Amino acid sequence: MGPTQIFDYGIPYNIFTGFWTATQSSYLPNGTFKGLSACNVAIYWDDKDPNLMHFRQDPLTATEDQLAATNMIADQLGLVADAKKLVSLQFDLKITGRAANSVPNSVVKNVGAETTPDCYIFQITSGDYVWYNNQYCATANDRLVIGPQLFKNNIQLLLSQRLTRVSYEVPEEYQYALKSP
Repeated sequence: MGPTQIFDYGIPYNIFTGFWTATQSSYLPNGTFKGLSACNVAIYWDDKDPNLMHFRQDPLTATEDQLAATNMIADQLGLVADAKKLVSLQFDLKITGRAANSVPNSVVKNVGAETTPDCYIFQITSGDYVWYNNQYCATANDRLVIGPQLFKNNIQLLLSQRLTRVSYEVPEEYQYALKSP
Protein backbone atom coordinates (compact mmCIF):
# COMPACT_ATOMS: atom_id res chain seq x y z
CA MET A 1 0.00 0.00 0.00
CA GLY A 2 1.23 3.43 -0.85
CA PRO A 3 1.29 6.28 1.61
CA THR A 4 -1.56 8.09 -0.17
CA GLN A 5 -5.11 6.84 0.21
CA ILE A 6 -7.17 7.05 -2.98
CA PHE A 7 -10.60 7.13 -1.36
CA ASP A 8 -12.47 10.03 0.16
CA TYR A 9 -14.49 9.56 3.38
CA GLY A 10 -16.86 12.25 2.05
CA ILE A 11 -17.96 9.98 -0.82
CA PRO A 12 -20.32 7.31 0.56
CA TYR A 13 -19.08 3.72 0.02
CA ASN A 14 -15.70 4.86 -1.30
CA ILE A 15 -13.96 3.43 1.78
CA PHE A 16 -14.94 -0.07 0.54
CA THR A 17 -12.94 0.17 -2.69
CA GLY A 18 -9.83 -1.93 -3.16
CA PHE A 19 -8.64 -5.50 -2.84
CA TRP A 20 -9.24 -7.18 0.53
CA THR A 21 -8.55 -10.50 2.21
CA ALA A 22 -11.18 -11.81 4.60
CA THR A 23 -12.01 -14.50 7.11
CA GLN A 24 -15.60 -15.23 7.98
CA SER A 25 -17.04 -17.40 10.69
CA SER A 26 -20.51 -18.53 11.70
CA TYR A 27 -22.03 -19.37 15.08
CA LEU A 28 -25.29 -20.85 16.25
CA PRO A 29 -27.62 -18.48 18.13
CA ASN A 30 -26.28 -19.88 21.45
CA GLY A 31 -22.71 -18.87 20.46
CA THR A 32 -21.47 -22.34 19.45
CA PHE A 33 -18.92 -22.17 16.61
CA LYS A 34 -20.33 -23.56 13.34
CA GLY A 35 -17.86 -22.91 10.49
CA LEU A 36 -15.05 -20.83 8.97
CA SER A 37 -14.12 -19.67 5.48
CA ALA A 38 -11.50 -17.37 3.91
CA CYS A 39 -11.71 -15.36 0.72
CA ASN A 40 -10.46 -12.42 -1.34
CA VAL A 41 -12.79 -9.48 -1.93
CA ALA A 42 -12.59 -6.96 -4.79
CA ILE A 43 -14.71 -3.80 -4.67
CA TYR A 44 -14.50 -1.08 -7.30
CA TRP A 45 -16.43 1.67 -9.07
CA ASP A 46 -17.56 1.37 -12.68
CA ASP A 47 -15.43 3.48 -15.05
CA LYS A 48 -18.51 4.68 -16.98
CA ASP A 49 -21.08 5.11 -14.18
CA PRO A 50 -19.70 6.80 -11.03
CA ASN A 51 -22.73 5.57 -9.04
CA LEU A 52 -22.29 1.86 -9.84
CA MET A 53 -20.12 -0.26 -7.55
CA HIS A 54 -19.13 -3.90 -7.98
CA PHE A 55 -18.49 -6.45 -5.21
CA ARG A 56 -16.69 -9.71 -5.94
CA GLN A 57 -15.80 -12.38 -3.36
CA ASP A 58 -13.61 -15.33 -4.32
CA PRO A 59 -12.69 -18.23 -2.06
CA LEU A 60 -8.97 -18.66 -1.42
CA THR A 61 -9.32 -22.15 -2.87
CA ALA A 62 -9.46 -21.34 -6.59
CA THR A 63 -12.27 -22.73 -8.72
CA GLU A 64 -13.54 -21.82 -12.17
CA ASP A 65 -17.15 -22.67 -11.31
CA GLN A 66 -18.78 -19.69 -9.55
CA LEU A 67 -21.73 -21.77 -8.27
CA ALA A 68 -19.33 -24.35 -6.82
CA ALA A 69 -17.36 -21.53 -5.19
CA THR A 70 -20.50 -20.02 -3.64
CA ASN A 71 -21.59 -23.43 -2.37
CA MET A 72 -18.13 -24.12 -0.93
CA ILE A 73 -18.18 -20.91 1.15
CA ALA A 74 -21.82 -21.47 2.15
CA ASP A 75 -21.11 -25.08 3.17
CA GLN A 76 -18.09 -24.02 5.24
CA LEU A 77 -20.30 -21.51 7.08
CA GLY A 78 -23.15 -24.00 7.52
CA LEU A 79 -25.68 -22.21 5.29
CA VAL A 80 -28.48 -24.21 3.66
CA ALA A 81 -30.88 -23.92 0.67
CA ASP A 82 -31.58 -20.35 -0.52
CA ALA A 83 -29.43 -19.03 2.34
CA LYS A 84 -26.40 -20.02 0.24
CA LYS A 85 -27.27 -17.18 -2.15
CA LEU A 86 -26.61 -14.71 0.69
CA VAL A 87 -22.89 -15.23 0.10
CA SER A 88 -23.32 -14.50 -3.61
CA LEU A 89 -19.85 -13.99 -4.98
CA GLN A 90 -20.65 -11.09 -7.29
CA PHE A 91 -23.17 -8.30 -7.35
CA ASP A 92 -23.50 -4.70 -8.45
CA LEU A 93 -24.85 -1.89 -6.28
CA LYS A 94 -26.39 1.34 -7.49
CA ILE A 95 -25.34 4.12 -5.09
CA THR A 96 -27.67 7.10 -4.66
CA GLY A 97 -26.34 9.49 -2.03
CA ARG A 98 -26.00 7.43 1.16
CA ALA A 99 -28.28 4.61 -0.09
CA ALA A 100 -27.28 1.45 -1.97
CA ASN A 101 -29.54 -0.96 -3.85
CA SER A 102 -28.88 -4.04 -5.93
CA VAL A 103 -29.39 -3.56 -9.66
CA PRO A 104 -32.55 -5.03 -11.25
CA ASN A 105 -32.58 -8.82 -11.87
CA SER A 106 -29.99 -9.51 -9.16
CA VAL A 107 -29.78 -13.00 -7.61
CA VAL A 108 -30.22 -11.44 -4.17
CA LYS A 109 -31.84 -8.21 -3.05
CA ASN A 110 -29.31 -5.96 -1.32
CA VAL A 111 -30.42 -2.71 0.33
CA GLY A 112 -28.03 -0.59 2.38
CA ALA A 113 -27.33 2.80 3.89
CA GLU A 114 -24.34 4.73 5.17
CA THR A 115 -25.16 5.83 8.72
CA THR A 116 -21.79 7.52 9.36
CA PRO A 117 -18.68 7.60 7.12
CA ASP A 118 -17.34 4.49 8.90
CA CYS A 119 -20.58 2.52 9.46
CA TYR A 120 -22.86 0.88 6.90
CA ILE A 121 -25.93 -1.32 7.36
CA PHE A 122 -27.23 -3.74 4.71
CA GLN A 123 -30.14 -6.14 4.42
CA ILE A 124 -29.46 -8.97 1.98
CA THR A 125 -32.47 -11.11 1.04
CA SER A 126 -32.88 -14.39 -0.85
CA GLY A 127 -36.34 -15.96 -0.64
CA ASP A 128 -37.23 -16.42 3.06
CA TYR A 129 -33.57 -15.91 4.10
CA VAL A 130 -32.24 -12.56 5.29
CA TRP A 131 -28.78 -11.50 6.43
CA TYR A 132 -28.41 -8.26 8.36
CA ASN A 133 -24.91 -7.14 7.46
CA ASN A 134 -23.53 -4.38 9.71
CA GLN A 135 -20.16 -3.06 8.51
CA TYR A 136 -17.78 -1.10 10.73
CA CYS A 137 -14.60 0.43 9.34
CA ALA A 138 -12.27 0.21 12.34
CA THR A 139 -9.53 1.93 10.30
CA ALA A 140 -9.15 2.84 6.64
CA ASN A 141 -7.77 -0.66 6.01
CA ASP A 142 -9.74 -2.84 8.46
CA ARG A 143 -13.46 -3.67 8.34
CA LEU A 144 -15.63 -5.78 10.58
CA VAL A 145 -18.93 -7.21 9.35
CA ILE A 146 -21.41 -8.80 11.75
CA GLY A 147 -25.04 -9.75 11.68
CA PRO A 148 -27.60 -12.50 12.04
CA GLN A 149 -28.86 -14.70 9.22
CA LEU A 150 -32.60 -15.33 9.57
CA PHE A 151 -35.07 -17.78 8.07
CA LYS A 152 -38.72 -16.69 8.29
CA ASN A 153 -37.75 -14.13 10.96
CA ASN A 154 -35.95 -16.71 13.16
CA ILE A 155 -32.21 -16.40 13.73
CA GLN A 156 -30.39 -19.37 12.20
CA LEU A 157 -26.75 -18.25 12.38
CA LEU A 158 -24.63 -15.34 13.56
CA LEU A 159 -22.09 -14.37 10.92
CA SER A 160 -18.85 -12.47 11.48
CA GLN A 161 -16.30 -11.33 8.92
CA ARG A 162 -12.97 -9.49 9.26
CA LEU A 163 -11.49 -7.81 6.18
CA THR A 164 -8.02 -6.29 5.70
CA ARG A 165 -7.23 -4.15 2.67
CA VAL A 166 -4.35 -5.59 0.65
CA SER A 167 -4.31 -2.89 -2.05
CA TYR A 168 -6.20 0.24 -3.02
CA GLU A 169 -6.17 -1.02 -6.62
CA VAL A 170 -8.08 -4.10 -7.71
CA PRO A 171 -6.07 -6.51 -9.92
CA GLU A 172 -7.47 -6.72 -13.47
CA GLU A 173 -8.21 -10.44 -13.16
CA TYR A 174 -10.75 -9.59 -10.41
CA GLN A 175 -12.65 -7.05 -12.53
CA TYR A 176 -15.47 -7.49 -15.03
CA ALA A 177 -17.93 -5.24 -16.86
CA LEU A 178 -20.62 -3.97 -14.50
CA LYS A 179 -24.35 -4.25 -15.20
CA SER A 180 -25.95 -0.81 -15.30
CA PRO A 181 -29.65 -0.80 -14.43
